[in-house]
Amino acid sequence: MSNTIGKPIALIDGLKKTTGEGIYTDDLKLPNMLVGKILRSPHAHARIVKIDASKAEALPGVHAVLTGKEAPHTFGVLPISEDETALAVDKVIFIGDNVAAVAADDEETALHALKLIEVEYEELPVYRKFEDSVKPAAEPIHQNSVNGTNIHKEVKQAFGEVDAARSRSAYVKEAEYDFIGVTHGFTEPHCVIASYDADDRMTVWSAQQVPHYLHRALAKVLEMPMHRIRVIRPMVGGAFGGKSDPFPHEMIAALLSFSQQSRPASHPHRNRDGVG
Repeated sequence: MSNTIGKPIALIDGLKKTTGEGIYTDDLKLPNMLVGKILRSPHAHARIVKIDASKAEALPGVHAVLTGKEAPHTFGVLPISEDETALAVDKVIFIGDNVAAVAADDEETALHALKLIEVEYEELPVYRKFEDSVKPAAEPIHQNSVNGTNIHKEVKQAFGEVDAARSRSAYVKEAEYDFIGVTHGFTEPHCVIASYDADDRMTVWSAQQVPHYLHRALAKVLEMPMHRIRVIRPMVGGAFGGKSDPFPHEMIAALLSFSQQSRPASHPHRNRDGVG
């Protein structure tokens, strides 16, 4: 075998991507496939008092409506952060949080169904400044926090002799820097397709960087053994780390398909959907 170190190697999928022959998740169409859509929270922090989905369930073309009660199991990559749910269970914690999901014959019907879901919220304190978030809070955003604050975890790191280096520096500039939330600018939006079959097997196609993380999370959320779940990673149109974790929409698509017994469900994101 020839030595490849120091030699340029062509990307395995480079030719298909540049010629337009690449097959991405949203290009896949399964027979009898439903379209899933997610109802998102208009509030940054609020308790869910009541959800009435009866009108959405009665809409012709709607086959399933899910809320957090049907998806209570938590997941996450790191043990300390396994506190995410597919849908909000008791409260929402950011604008755009997942409240309910529907599966319908087409996207238009699914979007119409979302408008028919009635949600009663009790608004909770919103922490807009860092200074407020590190103080003890009457209503912390997360259950697991440091001393009742909104600090999830404290990590202290030190690299080298910083004080000594500063003392030897010819010039030191000190300033305060502010930044806002950002998202990854990949070209392909998130997309997932899930298909549960009559043999009690779940197959999931997803624009996912780390299928193994998703595999483990699906087993936990669906309460299925891992050997009955298959995760397929089609071509991914950019990610930059933004598709490495298991996401709620992947769990939702699987739960929607699971509830329909042998009807696949997809959830294609639009750019306005972000990554929730």
